[in-house]
Amino acid sequence: MKIIDLARTLTNVVNNNQFAGQYGNELALEKEVYNILKNTINKELHLSDKDLDKLIISHGETKEEKERWSKTKVWQDVIIAGCRNTSDIVVKLLDKETIAVQIKYAKGRITTAIQTVVGQCIIASLRHPVVIGLVFSKYAIKDSKKDEFVNLVNMLERHNIFLIVKKI
Repeated sequence: MKIIDLARTLTNVVNNNQFAGQYGNELALEKEVYNILKNTINKELHLSDKDLDKLIISHGETKEEKERWSKTKVWQDVIIAGCRNTSDIVVKLLDKETIAVQIKYAKGRITTAIQTVVGQCIIASLRHPVVIGLVFSKYAIKDSKKDEFVNLVNMLERHNIFLIVKKI
């Protein structure tokens, strides 16, 4: 499976998923997104749990997971003007292609979160061939602004950046 096709599948699954939990912070959302990605990749690629754990990397909870996360920074970080951009989750396929995932939990204005994630995604795209940006908010995009948002999504997709804004 091509990495772009996998990214589209992952994006569709996340977009169609019902996020029903109460999320106190971005890390709680990251854990749920991680599990969704892991289950979807397992269905698509039929890999063992051990192989999946090597392919899908996040901050982690155990000492081993955190060490694995730290070791990835060599090949996943992007540094611009001395500022480091590290994605929340990275999927590294066996052929070494990567999908970076940026997650933002908007507790306030949704537009600020969208701007932040889009900027992070553009920076991540300098190193990763495909990027997924996820914004979760208790607010939806206003109907009067949906056309503008669709234009943004379409423009980003031309650069292999997939953006989802999801009301939870």
